[in-house]
Amino acid sequence: MLLGLPSECILNILKHVGVADVIATGGCCRVLQTIIKDDKFWQDLSEAKWGQAVTQLKPLAEICTLAHEEPTPAVGQADFNESLSWFTYASKRMCLKSIRSSPLSLIQEDYPDPWQHIICCVLCSRTSGSARIRSTIAAFFSTFPTPTTVLEADVADITAVIHPLGLQPTRLAAVKAVSHDFLATDWQEPSQFKGCGKFVADSWKVFCKGHRVSRGIHDVKLTQYLAWVNRWDAQEQGGCHDHKPQAQVRQQHHTEQKPGSHNTEARRVTRSQARAAAGPHK
Repeated sequence: MLLGLPSECILNILKHVGVADVIATGGCCRVLQTIIKDDKFWQDLSEAKWGQAVTQLKPLAEICTLAHEEPTPAVGQADFNESLSWFTYASKRMCLKSIRSSPLSLIQEDYPDPWQHIICCVLCSRTSGSARIRSTIAAFFSTFPTPTTVLEADVADITAVIHPLGLQPTRLAAVKAVSHDFLATDWQEPSQFKGCGKFVADSWKVFCKGHRVSRGIHDVKLTQYLAWVNRWDAQEQGGCHDHKPQAQVRQQHHTEQKPGSHNTEARRVTRSQARAAAGPHK
């Protein structure tokens, strides 16, 4: 189906999914596999996700990489070149896979893209999380959907949008800094960004990188989400092996409870056979 679409449409679809899902599409056919193996595809995907500023700022990230990585006998030239590729650049900044929506309805669940996720946490920190806060953050991303649009925007325009959140100077400085450093530095986790503390880093790990261990995570809502998603994953894995038989048992049980069911006589025969086989009661 994807093969019949223009390349712009394919990019528009894939920019909304996790890197694991993008790579998985390469298993559909050889044509998609060839496309995804091309480093130019990852450049185009990066520009589709984060705007044209990514082309100008990626060289700055490479300088950061060069500052602490050099080809060595242990790290060959090919591996070193791979560390500077568009694939490595893009995949590092993408979410691992899609976020599972929970009954908690946390606002972070709405923003799987790591840049949006980090900005969301910056904007919602020290707020009540009310409907007004959610609508303000949604309006922010509607107005400034990429780091490029933030970097190009006038300060007054951003301030006007985030005004309902309070602490405008602090949030504005953080939003501008994160949008630049997200693209221009060889960052390892969001705590390296201005205005991003442990909550932002933990939320990014849980929702964008698939972290599933609650130890060391102190935010109550994040630990509740982890408890829920771990139960969900366990039930899904358990159901994969025996889902159909369990469904059949539930359906059969439901049928047997109906008055006048045609299975009643069969159950009586089965019970009689069981008593006969067991012998006299002692």
